[in-house]
Amino acid sequence: MRFQRFNVLTKDFGLDKVFFQRVVHDLDRDGFDMDKELHLNRRHQPHASGLGEHYCRRWLSITLLQDLQAQPDKTLLVGIQRAAFLASKEEYLCISLAKTGHPTPGRNVSVTLGVLLDDHAKNLIQFWNDPAIPVQTINVTCQRCAMPDCAERAAPPTVVLRKEERRRMEELLNQLVK
Repeated sequence: MRFQRFNVLTKDFGLDKVFFQRVVHDLDRDGFDMDKELHLNRRHQPHASGLGEHYCRRWLSITLLQDLQAQPDKTLLVGIQRAAFLASKEEYLCISLAKTGHPTPGRNVSVTLGVLLDDHAKNLIQFWNDPAIPVQTINVTCQRCAMPDCAERAAPPTVVLRKEERRRMEELLNQLVK
């Protein structure tokens, strides 16, 4: 609820390129599901794929949920991150909080506010480039990520591999036609 109230502030400052998302961590299956999202002026990265894929484990929201699970004495964690999307090169300033106490037992939840770092946002948010804010290259899902040697990868890049195979097949067919 508190993050949704930031909607008022974003309008007052002309920051309309904003997303809100909520990620639920099911502790029994160690799965992450984006169950709520709000995009104010367009569909931003990240967004729920709805395909049952594995969300990138580099997202601050998921990192905080993993940290929360690893620290059973904690009930709330807060963080900030500059998230740079691998494919689109868009960058967001993300503020997240993760907490225990989801209404369903065995689940934790994180909420993230992300602001697209365009020229207007960079002029307005003067701390966006603070060296204390970690910058992380991320993607939407592991299956759609072409990042080589990702230590956090939760699933193989099947969509990327299929596209590459299709490109190679088209290349071979074009060679046969010539």
